[in-house]
Amino acid sequence: MAYASVASLLNTVQLLLTSDSQMCSQICDRREEFHALREKASSLEVFIKKFEKSNDSREMTDLEAQIKEAADGVEITIQLQLTGIIMAKN
Repeated sequence: MAYASVASLLNTVQLLLTSDSQMCSQICDRREEFHALREKASSLEVFIKKFEKSNDSREMTDLEAQIKEAADGVEITIQLQLTGIIMAKN
């Protein structure tokens, strides 16, 4: 559950950083922030894998729910900001 949300966030950030589209040009001034976000999300993804193996299911469920909520929130915020930028240009 949390792993999928973090993986989705990583994919969104990676697409923004590697795309040649209009969206990519809109984030150029925040490129360093997106690189930092990608690095932190990658570290979180590794942590989730390790944590799943070493902790009981109730503990993991609580932590996963918090991570999922945070990752989903960040991804939604990115998408809303990009939508706003695109809509403002049209």
